[in-house]
Amino acid sequence: MKVLDNELPFEEPHVTIVFKTKLWRLSLRSRTFLDEDPDPGQVPKGLMDVIWTNFNTLSAQWDAKFSTNPISNIEHDDEEK
Repeated sequence: MKVLDNELPFEEPHVTIVFKTKLWRLSLRSRTFLDEDPDPGQVPKGLMDVIWTNFNTLSAQWDAKFSTNPISNIEHDDEEK
């Protein structure tokens, strides 16, 4: 399990889950899936358990690879000010 090397540094920080021809992108900031297709409900629960168990490691890997777009760099909108 790893953060892919070919992600763009300005993208929403995420982990990509790959199964055959299906790709799911899970946001490391919001902890939600970034796409509706393929259906996130198709990701096996056991795999999601592994992701949640290793979430801090995955987050650290993103921050190490993309230090100009760290996970903690959350922009706040006017409602939060």
